[in-house]
Order: sequence, then C-alpha cells, then structure tokens
Amino acid sequence: MAIEDLERAIELKPDLYQPYEYLADIYNVQGQENKEKDLLGKALVNYQIALQLIALNENARKNFQEWLKNPIESLNELIFRYSILWHFKQLSSRDVKRIYNGAKTLSSQSNILSKHRNKTSNQLANDKKRVRVAETLVRLNLAEKNSKEGQRLLQGIEDIWQVYDQDNSVDLYEMDSICLYNLSVLFLTYQRQNSEDQSDGEAMFDQACRYLLYSCEKSPEYWNWAMEDQDLRELHDLIPELRDSLSAKKTEVGRTFKTKKIDKIAIREIIDEIINNLNQRKINFV
Repeated sequence: MAIEDLERAIELKPDLYQPYEYLADIYNVQGQENKEKDLLGKALVNYQIALQLIALNENARKNFQEWLKNPIESLNELIFRYSILWHFKQLSSRDVKRIYNGAKTLSSQSNILSKHRNKTSNQLANDKKRVRVAETLVRLNLAEKNSKEGQRLLQGIEDIWQVYDQDNSVDLYEMDSICLYNLSVLFLTYQRQNSEDQSDGEAMFDQACRYLLYSCEKSPEYWNWAMEDQDLRELHDLIPELRDSLSAKKTEVGRTFKTKKIDKIAIREIIDEIINNLNQRKINFV
C-alpha cells in the first residue's frame, strides 16, 4: 500500500490506528534502508499516534464492559429515556416499540457480546504490543550506541510487558508473529549497539533466537524473510540450524505422542531445549 493511499485513509477515518501503524512501518523500513533519521522520525510519530488511538479504543471497550456487567439495568434506563421522548412527541410509538424489541434482543445476547468483547480486546492487546515493540525499535535505532537510552528503552518493554517469560507469565505462542519477529530484531539491535558487555550481549542473542523461533513457528514463511533481513544478519548462519532443529523436534514429539498437532506447551519446551543446547555448545566451546 502506497504512502498516498494511507494518508488518504487517515483523512477519511482519522480515528483508525491501523493506517498510522502501516504508514509508520513504511517510513521505518525506508529510514533503515537509507539510514535517514528524518524518515525514522516520521515512523516514530506515526507509531505514537497509533498507540494513542489504541488507548482510546481500550477506554471505549472498558466503558462497554461496564455496561455489560448489568445489561438489564442499563437497558431499562435506556428504555425509560426513550419513553420520555415518546411522551413529549419526539418519538413515535412505533419507534419506541422498535427500540424496546431491539433492547430485549441485545439483552438476551449479552453473553455472546461479552465473548466477542473478549476476543476483540485480546486482538487490541496484541496490536498494542506489536506497535509498542515497533515504536521502541525505532527509538533504539535513533539512540546513540552504548548509551543509557538503549537500556532505558529495553527496560521499559520489560517493565510493562515481561518479554523474558522467565516465570511463564507471558504466553508467547498467543502473540502476534510480526510482534515476535520484531522482538527478535529489537534484542539483536540492542546487542549490536551495546557490544561492550559480553554477558549481556549473549543474553540478548539468546532472546533474539527465542523470539525468532516462536515467530517462525507461527508463520513459517518468515524463515525466508529472516534470511534476507539485514537486521538479523548476526543470525543468518544460525537460521538453517534453528529451522531444522525446530522441525526435527516437532516431528519427534509428533511420533512419540502419535499426533500431528503439537500444543503450545510442547512448543515452549522444544524452543527452550533448542536455546539450552545453543548455550551448552557455547560452554563446551569455551
């Protein structure tokens, strides 16, 4: 989608966050390819607008959740208000009857609405994570190398959202595959810019591998994308091994439990084992 198309979409629907995110993605790619900070600055601004609009969407959904806690009471109040309008001849009896019937139907479907609300809320949460990671990545690329700004940005991601998943509090398998891919780039970019601390760099490298594995498990076509991505250049020699290890271990688990579908718990264990094997190889090499 061209920049002009996205700008037109923003003119038509300025309250939608997606066009701002897509526009930021384009500026981000162009800025990194051409090493132009002005384009990265445009990407940053559009990501920030997208985050603000997502926050507005979240607030609107919270208000809807409050309404769903007691739909009968809320609907009775709504019907009462419309009845007053009808009494003062501002609505016809037919209008009031139609509103009443619609309200009864809405009330009977409140459980369905609640499930739909949870689904859309989860999607909104995933979108927020994806945009937040992309925005942080742009900030990191704009920061000076070996500066405290990079540490602060990474700490901000960790504090708000426990990306390390040390206590399994974050279900990585449920996350957006693009977000996981960008997390891999984020940790590798941080390692590249803060190469003075070797132990910290190794931890960042491990996390980059972990998130790439999760991303490509969900979207296997990303393996080819990763092989061409210069932001992941330090992983290029390792990517075939990561891909083959993931495939082989999934096949092994499938044969053991006689199933073609591997659940997310097994995927987590497989990826943990691959990362542990990488670390063990480093220790043996030293």
